[in-house]
Amino acid sequence: MKFILGSVQWGLNYGISNSTGKPNRYEVEEIINFANKKNIYFVDTAYLYGDSEKRVGSLCSNKFKIITKINPSRNELSIKKLVDRSLKRLNRKKVYGCLFHNVNFLIDNPQLWSELLIEKGKGKIQKIGCSFYEPNELEEILSLKILPDIVQIPFSILDRKFEKHLSELKKKKIEIHARSIFLQGLYFLDASSLSKKFIPIKEPLNNIEQLCKENSISKLHLCLAYVSSNPFVDYIVVGVQNKDQLNQIVSSKFKLSETLKKKISSIQVNDSKMLNPAKW
Repeated sequence: MKFILGSVQWGLNYGISNSTGKPNRYEVEEIINFANKKNIYFVDTAYLYGDSEKRVGSLCSNKFKIITKINPSRNELSIKKLVDRSLKRLNRKKVYGCLFHNVNFLIDNPQLWSELLIEKGKGKIQKIGCSFYEPNELEEILSLKILPDIVQIPFSILDRKFEKHLSELKKKKIEIHARSIFLQGLYFLDASSLSKKFIPIKEPLNNIEQLCKENSISKLHLCLAYVSSNPFVDYIVVGVQNKDQLNQIVSSKFKLSETLKKKISSIQVNDSKMLNPAKW
């Protein structure tokens, strides 16, 4: 498995299962040093992740390859200014990747893609792309003849809505980054303890719990095994609050059988809002 360190937790109190808040400087340094030892050199961040970009810039050495995300708005359309602002916060002259955070704004203003291509041409960015929430956004982007170098998509044991597009993306030689593989930690919570708004996903979560018991596997290992078993996924973005969590992730060796994969695929979530933390 190839991992990218997700850093949203470094800048915000993020995640439904996060009970400790933002890690302190020492904890972030421990995560970074451990990642270095395990040959993880990619970090994902964004301007909208609080002070995450600044922490990445001050704590990550030049060994690390940074992927950040910009978020143009009607009040701030200059791609050059947005890229330069992120580079300043990251303490870098260039980054590995820069993605559009809100792809719907790009869909409404496709000329912004040409502006980001210009910044790439200046050597500030190695690869450009988009972060997606829904397949129709991806379809819109491709229909506009925009061809990203990188796409970042939510993908997990219950969130499989992009699965049918992965082979097409790979044929176009697009790098695929899977995020939200733990659904902000929702998979690790006891379904019976969740509030009423989560009723539509409680049965699927209980089904996952039962599969884990039947196969003597933890939810963490099952989540990782499912996503890593997909041959089209290039990198998995994982957010952790401490070094021990990262150690558990990189130590996972469980291989998914075809039988278990089919059982997972048979579990359906009928309310799509349950798979998008922004709508919780």
